[in-house]
Amino acid sequence: QLDKAISVAQYLDSGPWAKVIGVFREPLPDGGDLAGQRCRGFDPAVDLVLVGISVAKGRTTGYFPGSGCQGPVPGFVLVQRDLAGRELRSTVVHELAHLAQYAYSGDSCRAGLRWLSEATAAWTENHVGGLGPDYPEHFAPWFLDRPRLPLETFEEDTTTKTPRQYGAYLFFQWLAKNKGADAVSRIWAATEPTSHPIDAIQNVLSDLGYAGGFDEAWKQFALAGLNPREQVDWFKQWGLSKGAFIDQDTVHTDEFGVTFPVSLPHLSAEYHDLDFSPAVKGIEVSNKLAGVQGASVQAWLRIDDGGQERIEVRDISGEQKTTFCRRFPAENVQEIALVIANSAHAERNKLLEGEVRVRGTASCGAYDATSTITIDYDDGLTEVYNASFPLTTQWSRPLAGGGTETFLSRDMGDDMQATWSISGVSSTDGCTYSGQASWKATDPGEATLYLRDFGKGHPDTKYEFGAGVPFQVGWAHRSCPDGYQGDVYWPLGHGFQSESHPWNPDDQGMTGSETRNPGAGVTIKYDWSLSRREVGP
Repeated sequence: QLDKAISVAQYLDSGPWAKVIGVFREPLPDGGDLAGQRCRGFDPAVDLVLVGISVAKGRTTGYFPGSGCQGPVPGFVLVQRDLAGRELRSTVVHELAHLAQYAYSGDSCRAGLRWLSEATAAWTENHVGGLGPDYPEHFAPWFLDRPRLPLETFEEDTTTKTPRQYGAYLFFQWLAKNKGADAVSRIWAATEPTSHPIDAIQNVLSDLGYAGGFDEAWKQFALAGLNPREQVDWFKQWGLSKGAFIDQDTVHTDEFGVTFPVSLPHLSAEYHDLDFSPAVKGIEVSNKLAGVQGASVQAWLRIDDGGQERIEVRDISGEQKTTFCRRFPAENVQEIALVIANSAHAERNKLLEGEVRVRGTASCGAYDATSTITIDYDDGLTEVYNASFPLTTQWSRPLAGGGTETFLSRDMGDDMQATWSISGVSSTDGCTYSGQASWKATDPGEATLYLRDFGKGHPDTKYEFGAGVPFQVGWAHRSCPDGYQGDVYWPLGHGFQSESHPWNPDDQGMTGSETRNPGAGVTIKYDWSLSRREVGP
């Protein structure tokens, strides 16, 4: 084994030794000599020994005094002598990281540290570099295939062939790629007090600028589990083609939709991928985790935006309901990948419980509309019409140039609530006029909305809104200076059609106003507000 031993020493001297101790501390000299400590070798240099062990590729043992686990202490490394190539080098780097971890003070046997030790040693293989594509990438499925387990899960090698702590190197790879390898150094320095390692990591994350520590960091890391999807393919860019386990389903136009009961421990996540049947026109995501401490819900969206595929990532953690109308190109969602995560770290025995539901509907694109028509007469009288009503999609068609035109109007049975009032003193006869009325209109056709959508910011993305209240008989009370009191007939009803106005397809509504002078002595102001309604049943 002499040639192999020399090659390992030369490999470490070529850069990996410096990279390892650049993150951790330099291993302590073992104190070996020819007189008192011959069992530790012939000199104080640390020992890496090629041996015929069969239970593992490598083992690192500390020279702890007595039966304690208190560091810092020196140690030694055993490496399976039959290893070769990258497998040998990755094992040496991994075990060297353990040896460097023994240089920290503190209780090496305390809860959580064994997990941290293995996860960061596996990450060191990645940090040193040149060992891929297998080392440490072969550990990744051990983490990603079981995302519902807490981050610091530790499993004995004798219990499972895929102990999860090795795959947890992914968290430190993500952190180091975003904040530098010094983040791992700071975490190990923070473990020297007696606090739980998760609490130490929380403090470092906060110091690194993550709002609330794990609150922001874990949510971002969980999103990376969607790798290798576009816009969340960070691990792919770092050489890993795998992603987290994600279950799949299809949403149809039924009453119940697809429900995901959530019961997640701290620092865990789950992933769901959904597509939609052609009959689905509206999509509703109900999030009962909104506002719950530690809970996050993020949506990766694949959208057919006027024939062009577009990817959008949206954080809907704070939204109780999120809706999409597939009739509109900007919301024509073809696929949703949901990331549900629990970033809580302090209450490690408490589960995040709730549910997220995705429902498909056969209709969408409804607006709740209000309009106000104010008619000012030069003789001093003012009429005001107010109306509120729903508008629903009637048809949608493609336009030349890649746009879409959608027509909405009132459906039969959709009531219009209308009011009218008149007030003022007429300069013509000196009489004071007053009156008001309210009624419910059931006839369709008193309101229309044309939407032309060529995309956000396009000069031809415009809408036209028309509204009116139906005609009927009304009365105004007249009180005159000569003592006359009485009601006079007053025909009610008025409508208008707006000019074309620009709009933003991403907005949930629009407001507008126009003023016209249809004739001498009359000024009419039209005001309206349209707000997107939740998807229909």
